[in-house]
Amino acid sequence: METFNPVSLSLEENAWLLKHLGEPWIIAGRDIHPAPLVNPQRKDRNPIHYPDGVIPASVKPIIDKVYEYLELEKATGEKWVGVAEVKACINIYLAQAQKWQADKRRGRVRFPSMHSFTTKGKPLLGGTGSDSGSVKTYFDPKTGERKEFTIQFIPDNLDTWTPEWVDAIVAADDPAPSSGLNVDRANNRIECLICKHTENFKVDSHASYRAARARMSKHLRNDKTPELVEAHRQLHTEEFAS
Repeated sequence: METFNPVSLSLEENAWLLKHLGEPWIIAGRDIHPAPLVNPQRKDRNPIHYPDGVIPASVKPIIDKVYEYLELEKATGEKWVGVAEVKACINIYLAQAQKWQADKRRGRVRFPSMHSFTTKGKPLLGGTGSDSGSVKTYFDPKTGERKEFTIQFIPDNLDTWTPEWVDAIVAADDPAPSSGLNVDRANNRIECLICKHTENFKVDSHASYRAARARMSKHLRNDKTPELVEAHRQLHTEEFAS
């Protein structure tokens, strides 16, 4: 997960994230309240529901990713967009959603970004430049320009200058040729040769590369495939614990 898009979540889930971003899941997850279905059907494999509108499978990956970046920043000083920026993204979306609902009651289109507009303000659904398939942008209230809701956890502009010693640091981070990890710089990814799991990183971004290594370390520690557990643990020890 390299980006965050508030549109992919419900309004309730976005509001919940505002309260809990930056917390580990073991703490944040306590504020999710499942309830048993009143009349479960026999086909229901998991006869519970979430009356607050917050589904764990939707919000847990984001909570985990933000906490991972916080821990990485604390341990290595690597920079990322930050909790405040993610919350600002959510607040923009919630404000826009509220405005769209109010405008709809006044007879306007429900999702304006899925339209283009004539010089007289007439909406054209699916017109040139409009969002296709789902809402992706909103109109800046000051300039009228379309802006993306999605933000990058590690923006490209964080690495606007690369000092000459960075290449040496990156080389030092690279696994040994005999390692069970392979750095595929042609495709910007780190590959686990044991199970072919990959983690992508941005080209010419040391921060993104270190974040990919941190995610690979987590994969090696947490994978539960019985026949691979021991090999993954040994590789983690050799590559990250020495």
